[in-house]
Amino acid sequence: MSNLVSVIVPNYNHAQYLDIRLKSILAQTYTDFEIIILDDNSIDNSKEIIKRYEKDVHISHIICNKTNSGSPFIQWNRGFQYAKGDLIWIAESDDCCEPTFLENVVAEFERNSNLSFAFSRSIKIDENGNKGNILQPMFASDVRLNGKEFNMKFLIWGNKVWNASSVVFRKSNALTVNKQYMDFRGAGDWLFWIEMAEKGDVAVISEPLNYYRIYSKNTTNFMRMNGMEDVEDKKIYDFIISNYHLSLINKVRLQKCFIYKILYENKYTTADVCKESLRLWKPSLFLKLLAYVSHLKYDKR
Repeated sequence: MSNLVSVIVPNYNHAQYLDIRLKSILAQTYTDFEIIILDDNSIDNSKEIIKRYEKDVHISHIICNKTNSGSPFIQWNRGFQYAKGDLIWIAESDDCCEPTFLENVVAEFERNSNLSFAFSRSIKIDENGNKGNILQPMFASDVRLNGKEFNMKFLIWGNKVWNASSVVFRKSNALTVNKQYMDFRGAGDWLFWIEMAEKGDVAVISEPLNYYRIYSKNTTNFMRMNGMEDVEDKKIYDFIISNYHLSLINKVRLQKCFIYKILYENKYTTADVCKESLRLWKPSLFLKLLAYVSHLKYDKR
């Protein structure tokens, strides 16, 4: 007996990509799924595109908000309430995937009844659909781990999932996680995956089956450039420190990761935004030095 997958498509002003997204879902070789479209009061022509699909047999719900929710994770949770399937896929409206995505990921749940979530690696694409690098080199081979071990090895060090569109997860677990992730605008998925991993096993498919669209106007880049990502990262860091017993060395390593990102990776709108992020973290001279050493090391590669 196959597992019904509830495909939640949260959309906000992604008319440019929405048709591509929906076509990639309907082209799946695994066909036991429903589609729940959630439009968050888009002001582009998204509703016109959605209307083209309203009679498709896979469409179970189309919900258009009259006011914007303010957070994609509020939309996630709303979709959970409508989902009929035991499994959920958040198919973000500006991404797309290979036709075999669901077939391969759902197979992991058929192998393991204790699986909380499974995901594939992603390939970066730009606003025009041009392919870039295969992401997540740490998953060059398939991974199947107890969720607590997965957290300690991967997720406390950063959101190694990268893109929600690459994940299928168990609805029963999602309904019982702490709703704190809904208070975030950008990094709520990272907290959500940490919580979900605590509820079962995690599987990673090394074959890249998901296309993650990274471009200047997407939410992640917007939040990074304005320093909002650093604020949310600090909240998740505090959560990790409060809930996981890390050695002093690992606490320093984790702090260094964030300081390195602020000093050498992020591109901010102004220098003042960078300064404000550093004030939030209050890094010691020692931490700045560690970040600088990492910068020299990575810069030579």
